[in-house]
Parts: sequence; C-alpha cells; structure tokens
Amino acid sequence: MTPNMPATLIVSKVLGRGKRLVLARAFRFGIVPRFKPGEPLDLDVFTLGCERDLPEVTVCIQSFLHWVGTPKRFVIVSDGTLTAAIRQRLQRLASCVEITEYDDFVLADLPESVVAYSKTHFMGRKLAAIMSLPIQSLTLYTDSDVLFFRGGRMLRDLVRARPSEPHYLVDVGPTFDSRLIVSETEKELPANAGFILLPRHLDYSEAVHRLSQLEKYSHWSEQTVNHLALRASGAKPFARAQFVCSIDDMNALGDWADSRQIAMRHYVSCVRHKLWLSLGRSLRIV
Repeated sequence: MTPNMPATLIVSKVLGRGKRLVLARAFRFGIVPRFKPGEPLDLDVFTLGCERDLPEVTVCIQSFLHWVGTPKRFVIVSDGTLTAAIRQRLQRLASCVEITEYDDFVLADLPESVVAYSKTHFMGRKLAAIMSLPIQSLTLYTDSDVLFFRGGRMLRDLVRARPSEPHYLVDVGPTFDSRLIVSETEKELPANAGFILLPRHLDYSEAVHRLSQLEKYSHWSEQTVNHLALRASGAKPFARAQFVCSIDDMNALGDWADSRQIAMRHYVSCVRHKLWLSLGRSLRIV
C-alpha cells in the first residue's frame, strides 16, 4: 500500500484481504460456501489453477455452478502445485470438476514463439494453455478471479443459443503490448483474455507471426495476441453492463456492480480484494 492511497481503498483492501485469509483457512478444512448446482449445460469450462489461488478457484467454480449451470466438464489446469489433498477437495465440489497438469495439457506443436514465451513468463503459459484448449464443443475459458451472480442466466441463455461467433470480455482499457499493434483501429474494444467463449479455435496466424518478431515478451503480450486473434476470428464483445471488467470503483469502499443484474465480474488485480467483499452477494457463506 502506498502512502498516498485513499483511506477508502486502504480500508477496502484490508477488509477484503482479511476476509480472504479467513475463508482460505476455512476452505482447507472443507468449510466452503453453500451452493446449489444449476441445470446441465452443453459446455466445457477451463481455468488455470495453483495452490496460491485455491480460494479464488473454489468460489469461481461454485458461483458458476450456482448461477450459470453445470457444464459437462469444469477443468482446472494445474501448474503442479495442487497437492493430492487439494485436488480431492476441489473434485468434491461437483462431479464435473476435473484436474489436469499443465505439461500434459499444452499441445506439443505450439509455435516456437509461444513456447519461448511460456518458458519465460507466466502469461506465456496462459497463452499456451488457451491455444491448447481442446475445443470439441462450445468452450469457455475463465480466469479464476471471476465471480458469477444472479444475471448468470444471460450466459446460460447464450450457451443454449449455440453462438457461432466467439465472445469476449471487454477490458478496462487498451492494455496492449504496443509492439504488436500496427494501427489505432486494432485497439478498438480491447479484449480481456480472462473470459472467452469459444465455439471454435481462434485464428492466431497473424498474431503469432507478430509475436515471433519480438526479442523479449512482456506481461501484456499474451492479452494482445489473444485480442488480435479474437478480432481476426470475428469475435463479439459481451454486453459490458452485464459482463463486467471495471476499475471505476477502485477507490470506493464497496463494489459498485449490481449483483442483481450482472452475469459476472472479473476482479482484475487492482480490485481483486473486492471479490471477497462481494462474495456474500453471490454465495451463502457458512
């Protein structure tokens, strides 16, 4: 926390982090929020998981099952830190939960630039995982710091409509690796790669070609490559009012998103503490 941080932000972070700490310890003893799994969905869901993010992974899965429905599979791609006990605990959440190791999941024939990026940066590993998604039917990729709410029926209805175009979450702003962007028009409706609905594989050809020209990769290279691939694939943005990625309330004490109306919110790093402040509006805490 910085010296000039607003008092409301300090209080919000302290409360959110404190609540996460308490719940994280509870989760390790099998004490988790109550939820009622929804109706079956013809959908595969994938997320990345590690021991550090166990609380986020837990409530992401539970809130999805409660408000959206029960997918055919909810697959956690582990970085190798999920112990046998943690894996068993996660798989007890629902029968659809599966866990696989990152090294077993990623494709062996990924482009050289993607492999090189994945060896030097976590975001490169995320890009490799998304490019390796086994899209046999409609597939959702979600980061684990996503919470679902009452409006999740909107996502359920979209899944049942079987969209032919990919859909993506609009980001808080143009957070790009500028070296990969060749025109201002490419920055329009910037994608947040933490929540993507895929009926088919994306066209990564041009994006990966540009990535291969870089000598070094940045944190934002992954999101820029996915943004360009989504554009090349004719992707549509989710409605921003219901599929939320925002930092407008960063300095506020609470969460400005209306949990009665939105389908989900991606709690990106600078507002991640708000996930825990809002959890009670998504799931019943016991």
